[in-house]
Amino acid sequence: MYSYADKGIKFLNKRYVRLFGRLKSVLRMDELNIMNGVNSMFEEIDPMVKDVLLRIARGTYKKIRGDHEDVIDMMWVLAFLNAYDPITKYVYVGEQDRKRTRLIEALIATRSPEEVDLAMRIWARQTTQACIEITDKAAYKAYEDMGVDRVVWETEKDLRVCEVCRNRDGKVYELKRVPKKPHYNCRCWLRPFVEGENIWPL
Repeated sequence: MYSYADKGIKFLNKRYVRLFGRLKSVLRMDELNIMNGVNSMFEEIDPMVKDVLLRIARGTYKKIRGDHEDVIDMMWVLAFLNAYDPITKYVYVGEQDRKRTRLIEALIATRSPEEVDLAMRIWARQTTQACIEITDKAAYKAYEDMGVDRVVWETEKDLRVCEVCRNRDGKVYELKRVPKKPHYNCRCWLRPFVEGENIWPL
């Protein structure tokens, strides 16, 4: 389910190493240069992340629907990024601005390369979550457009599955009543329920 997300995450993380690493060169400069360096980096990151999220969503939608309708466009992605997320408890766009401001403050106060590395890890975590969630949103849209009424909750069926997800594994839900994912980076997924199939939860 998350093959497009995994490719997007890998691509973005490689770019983050280069972009955040470049910030270390401004640490010995004055406050204005630090501020400009951080702002410039985020201006470069923003369209890149949006493009990756669009590719993930379109790929997921087409994989499920099996057609080439471009019902998912950049406006759809922007709506996703501007919506409140009950899992993360923030709006992505607002959190992006907060992380930018916090990084500027930390670098001006400390001039520490460790702050750059920490900011990169935090930012990568946020975009990893966005890649997972946009996959889920695109799958939900595809099911909705296909007229799927009921879905089955599927876990990764490994030792990392939390108790809440383990209890949901194999359960059938109406598409419009699927519970929210219980935690960050949850990789449980939904598949259409086939009438007459036997469902055996863990």
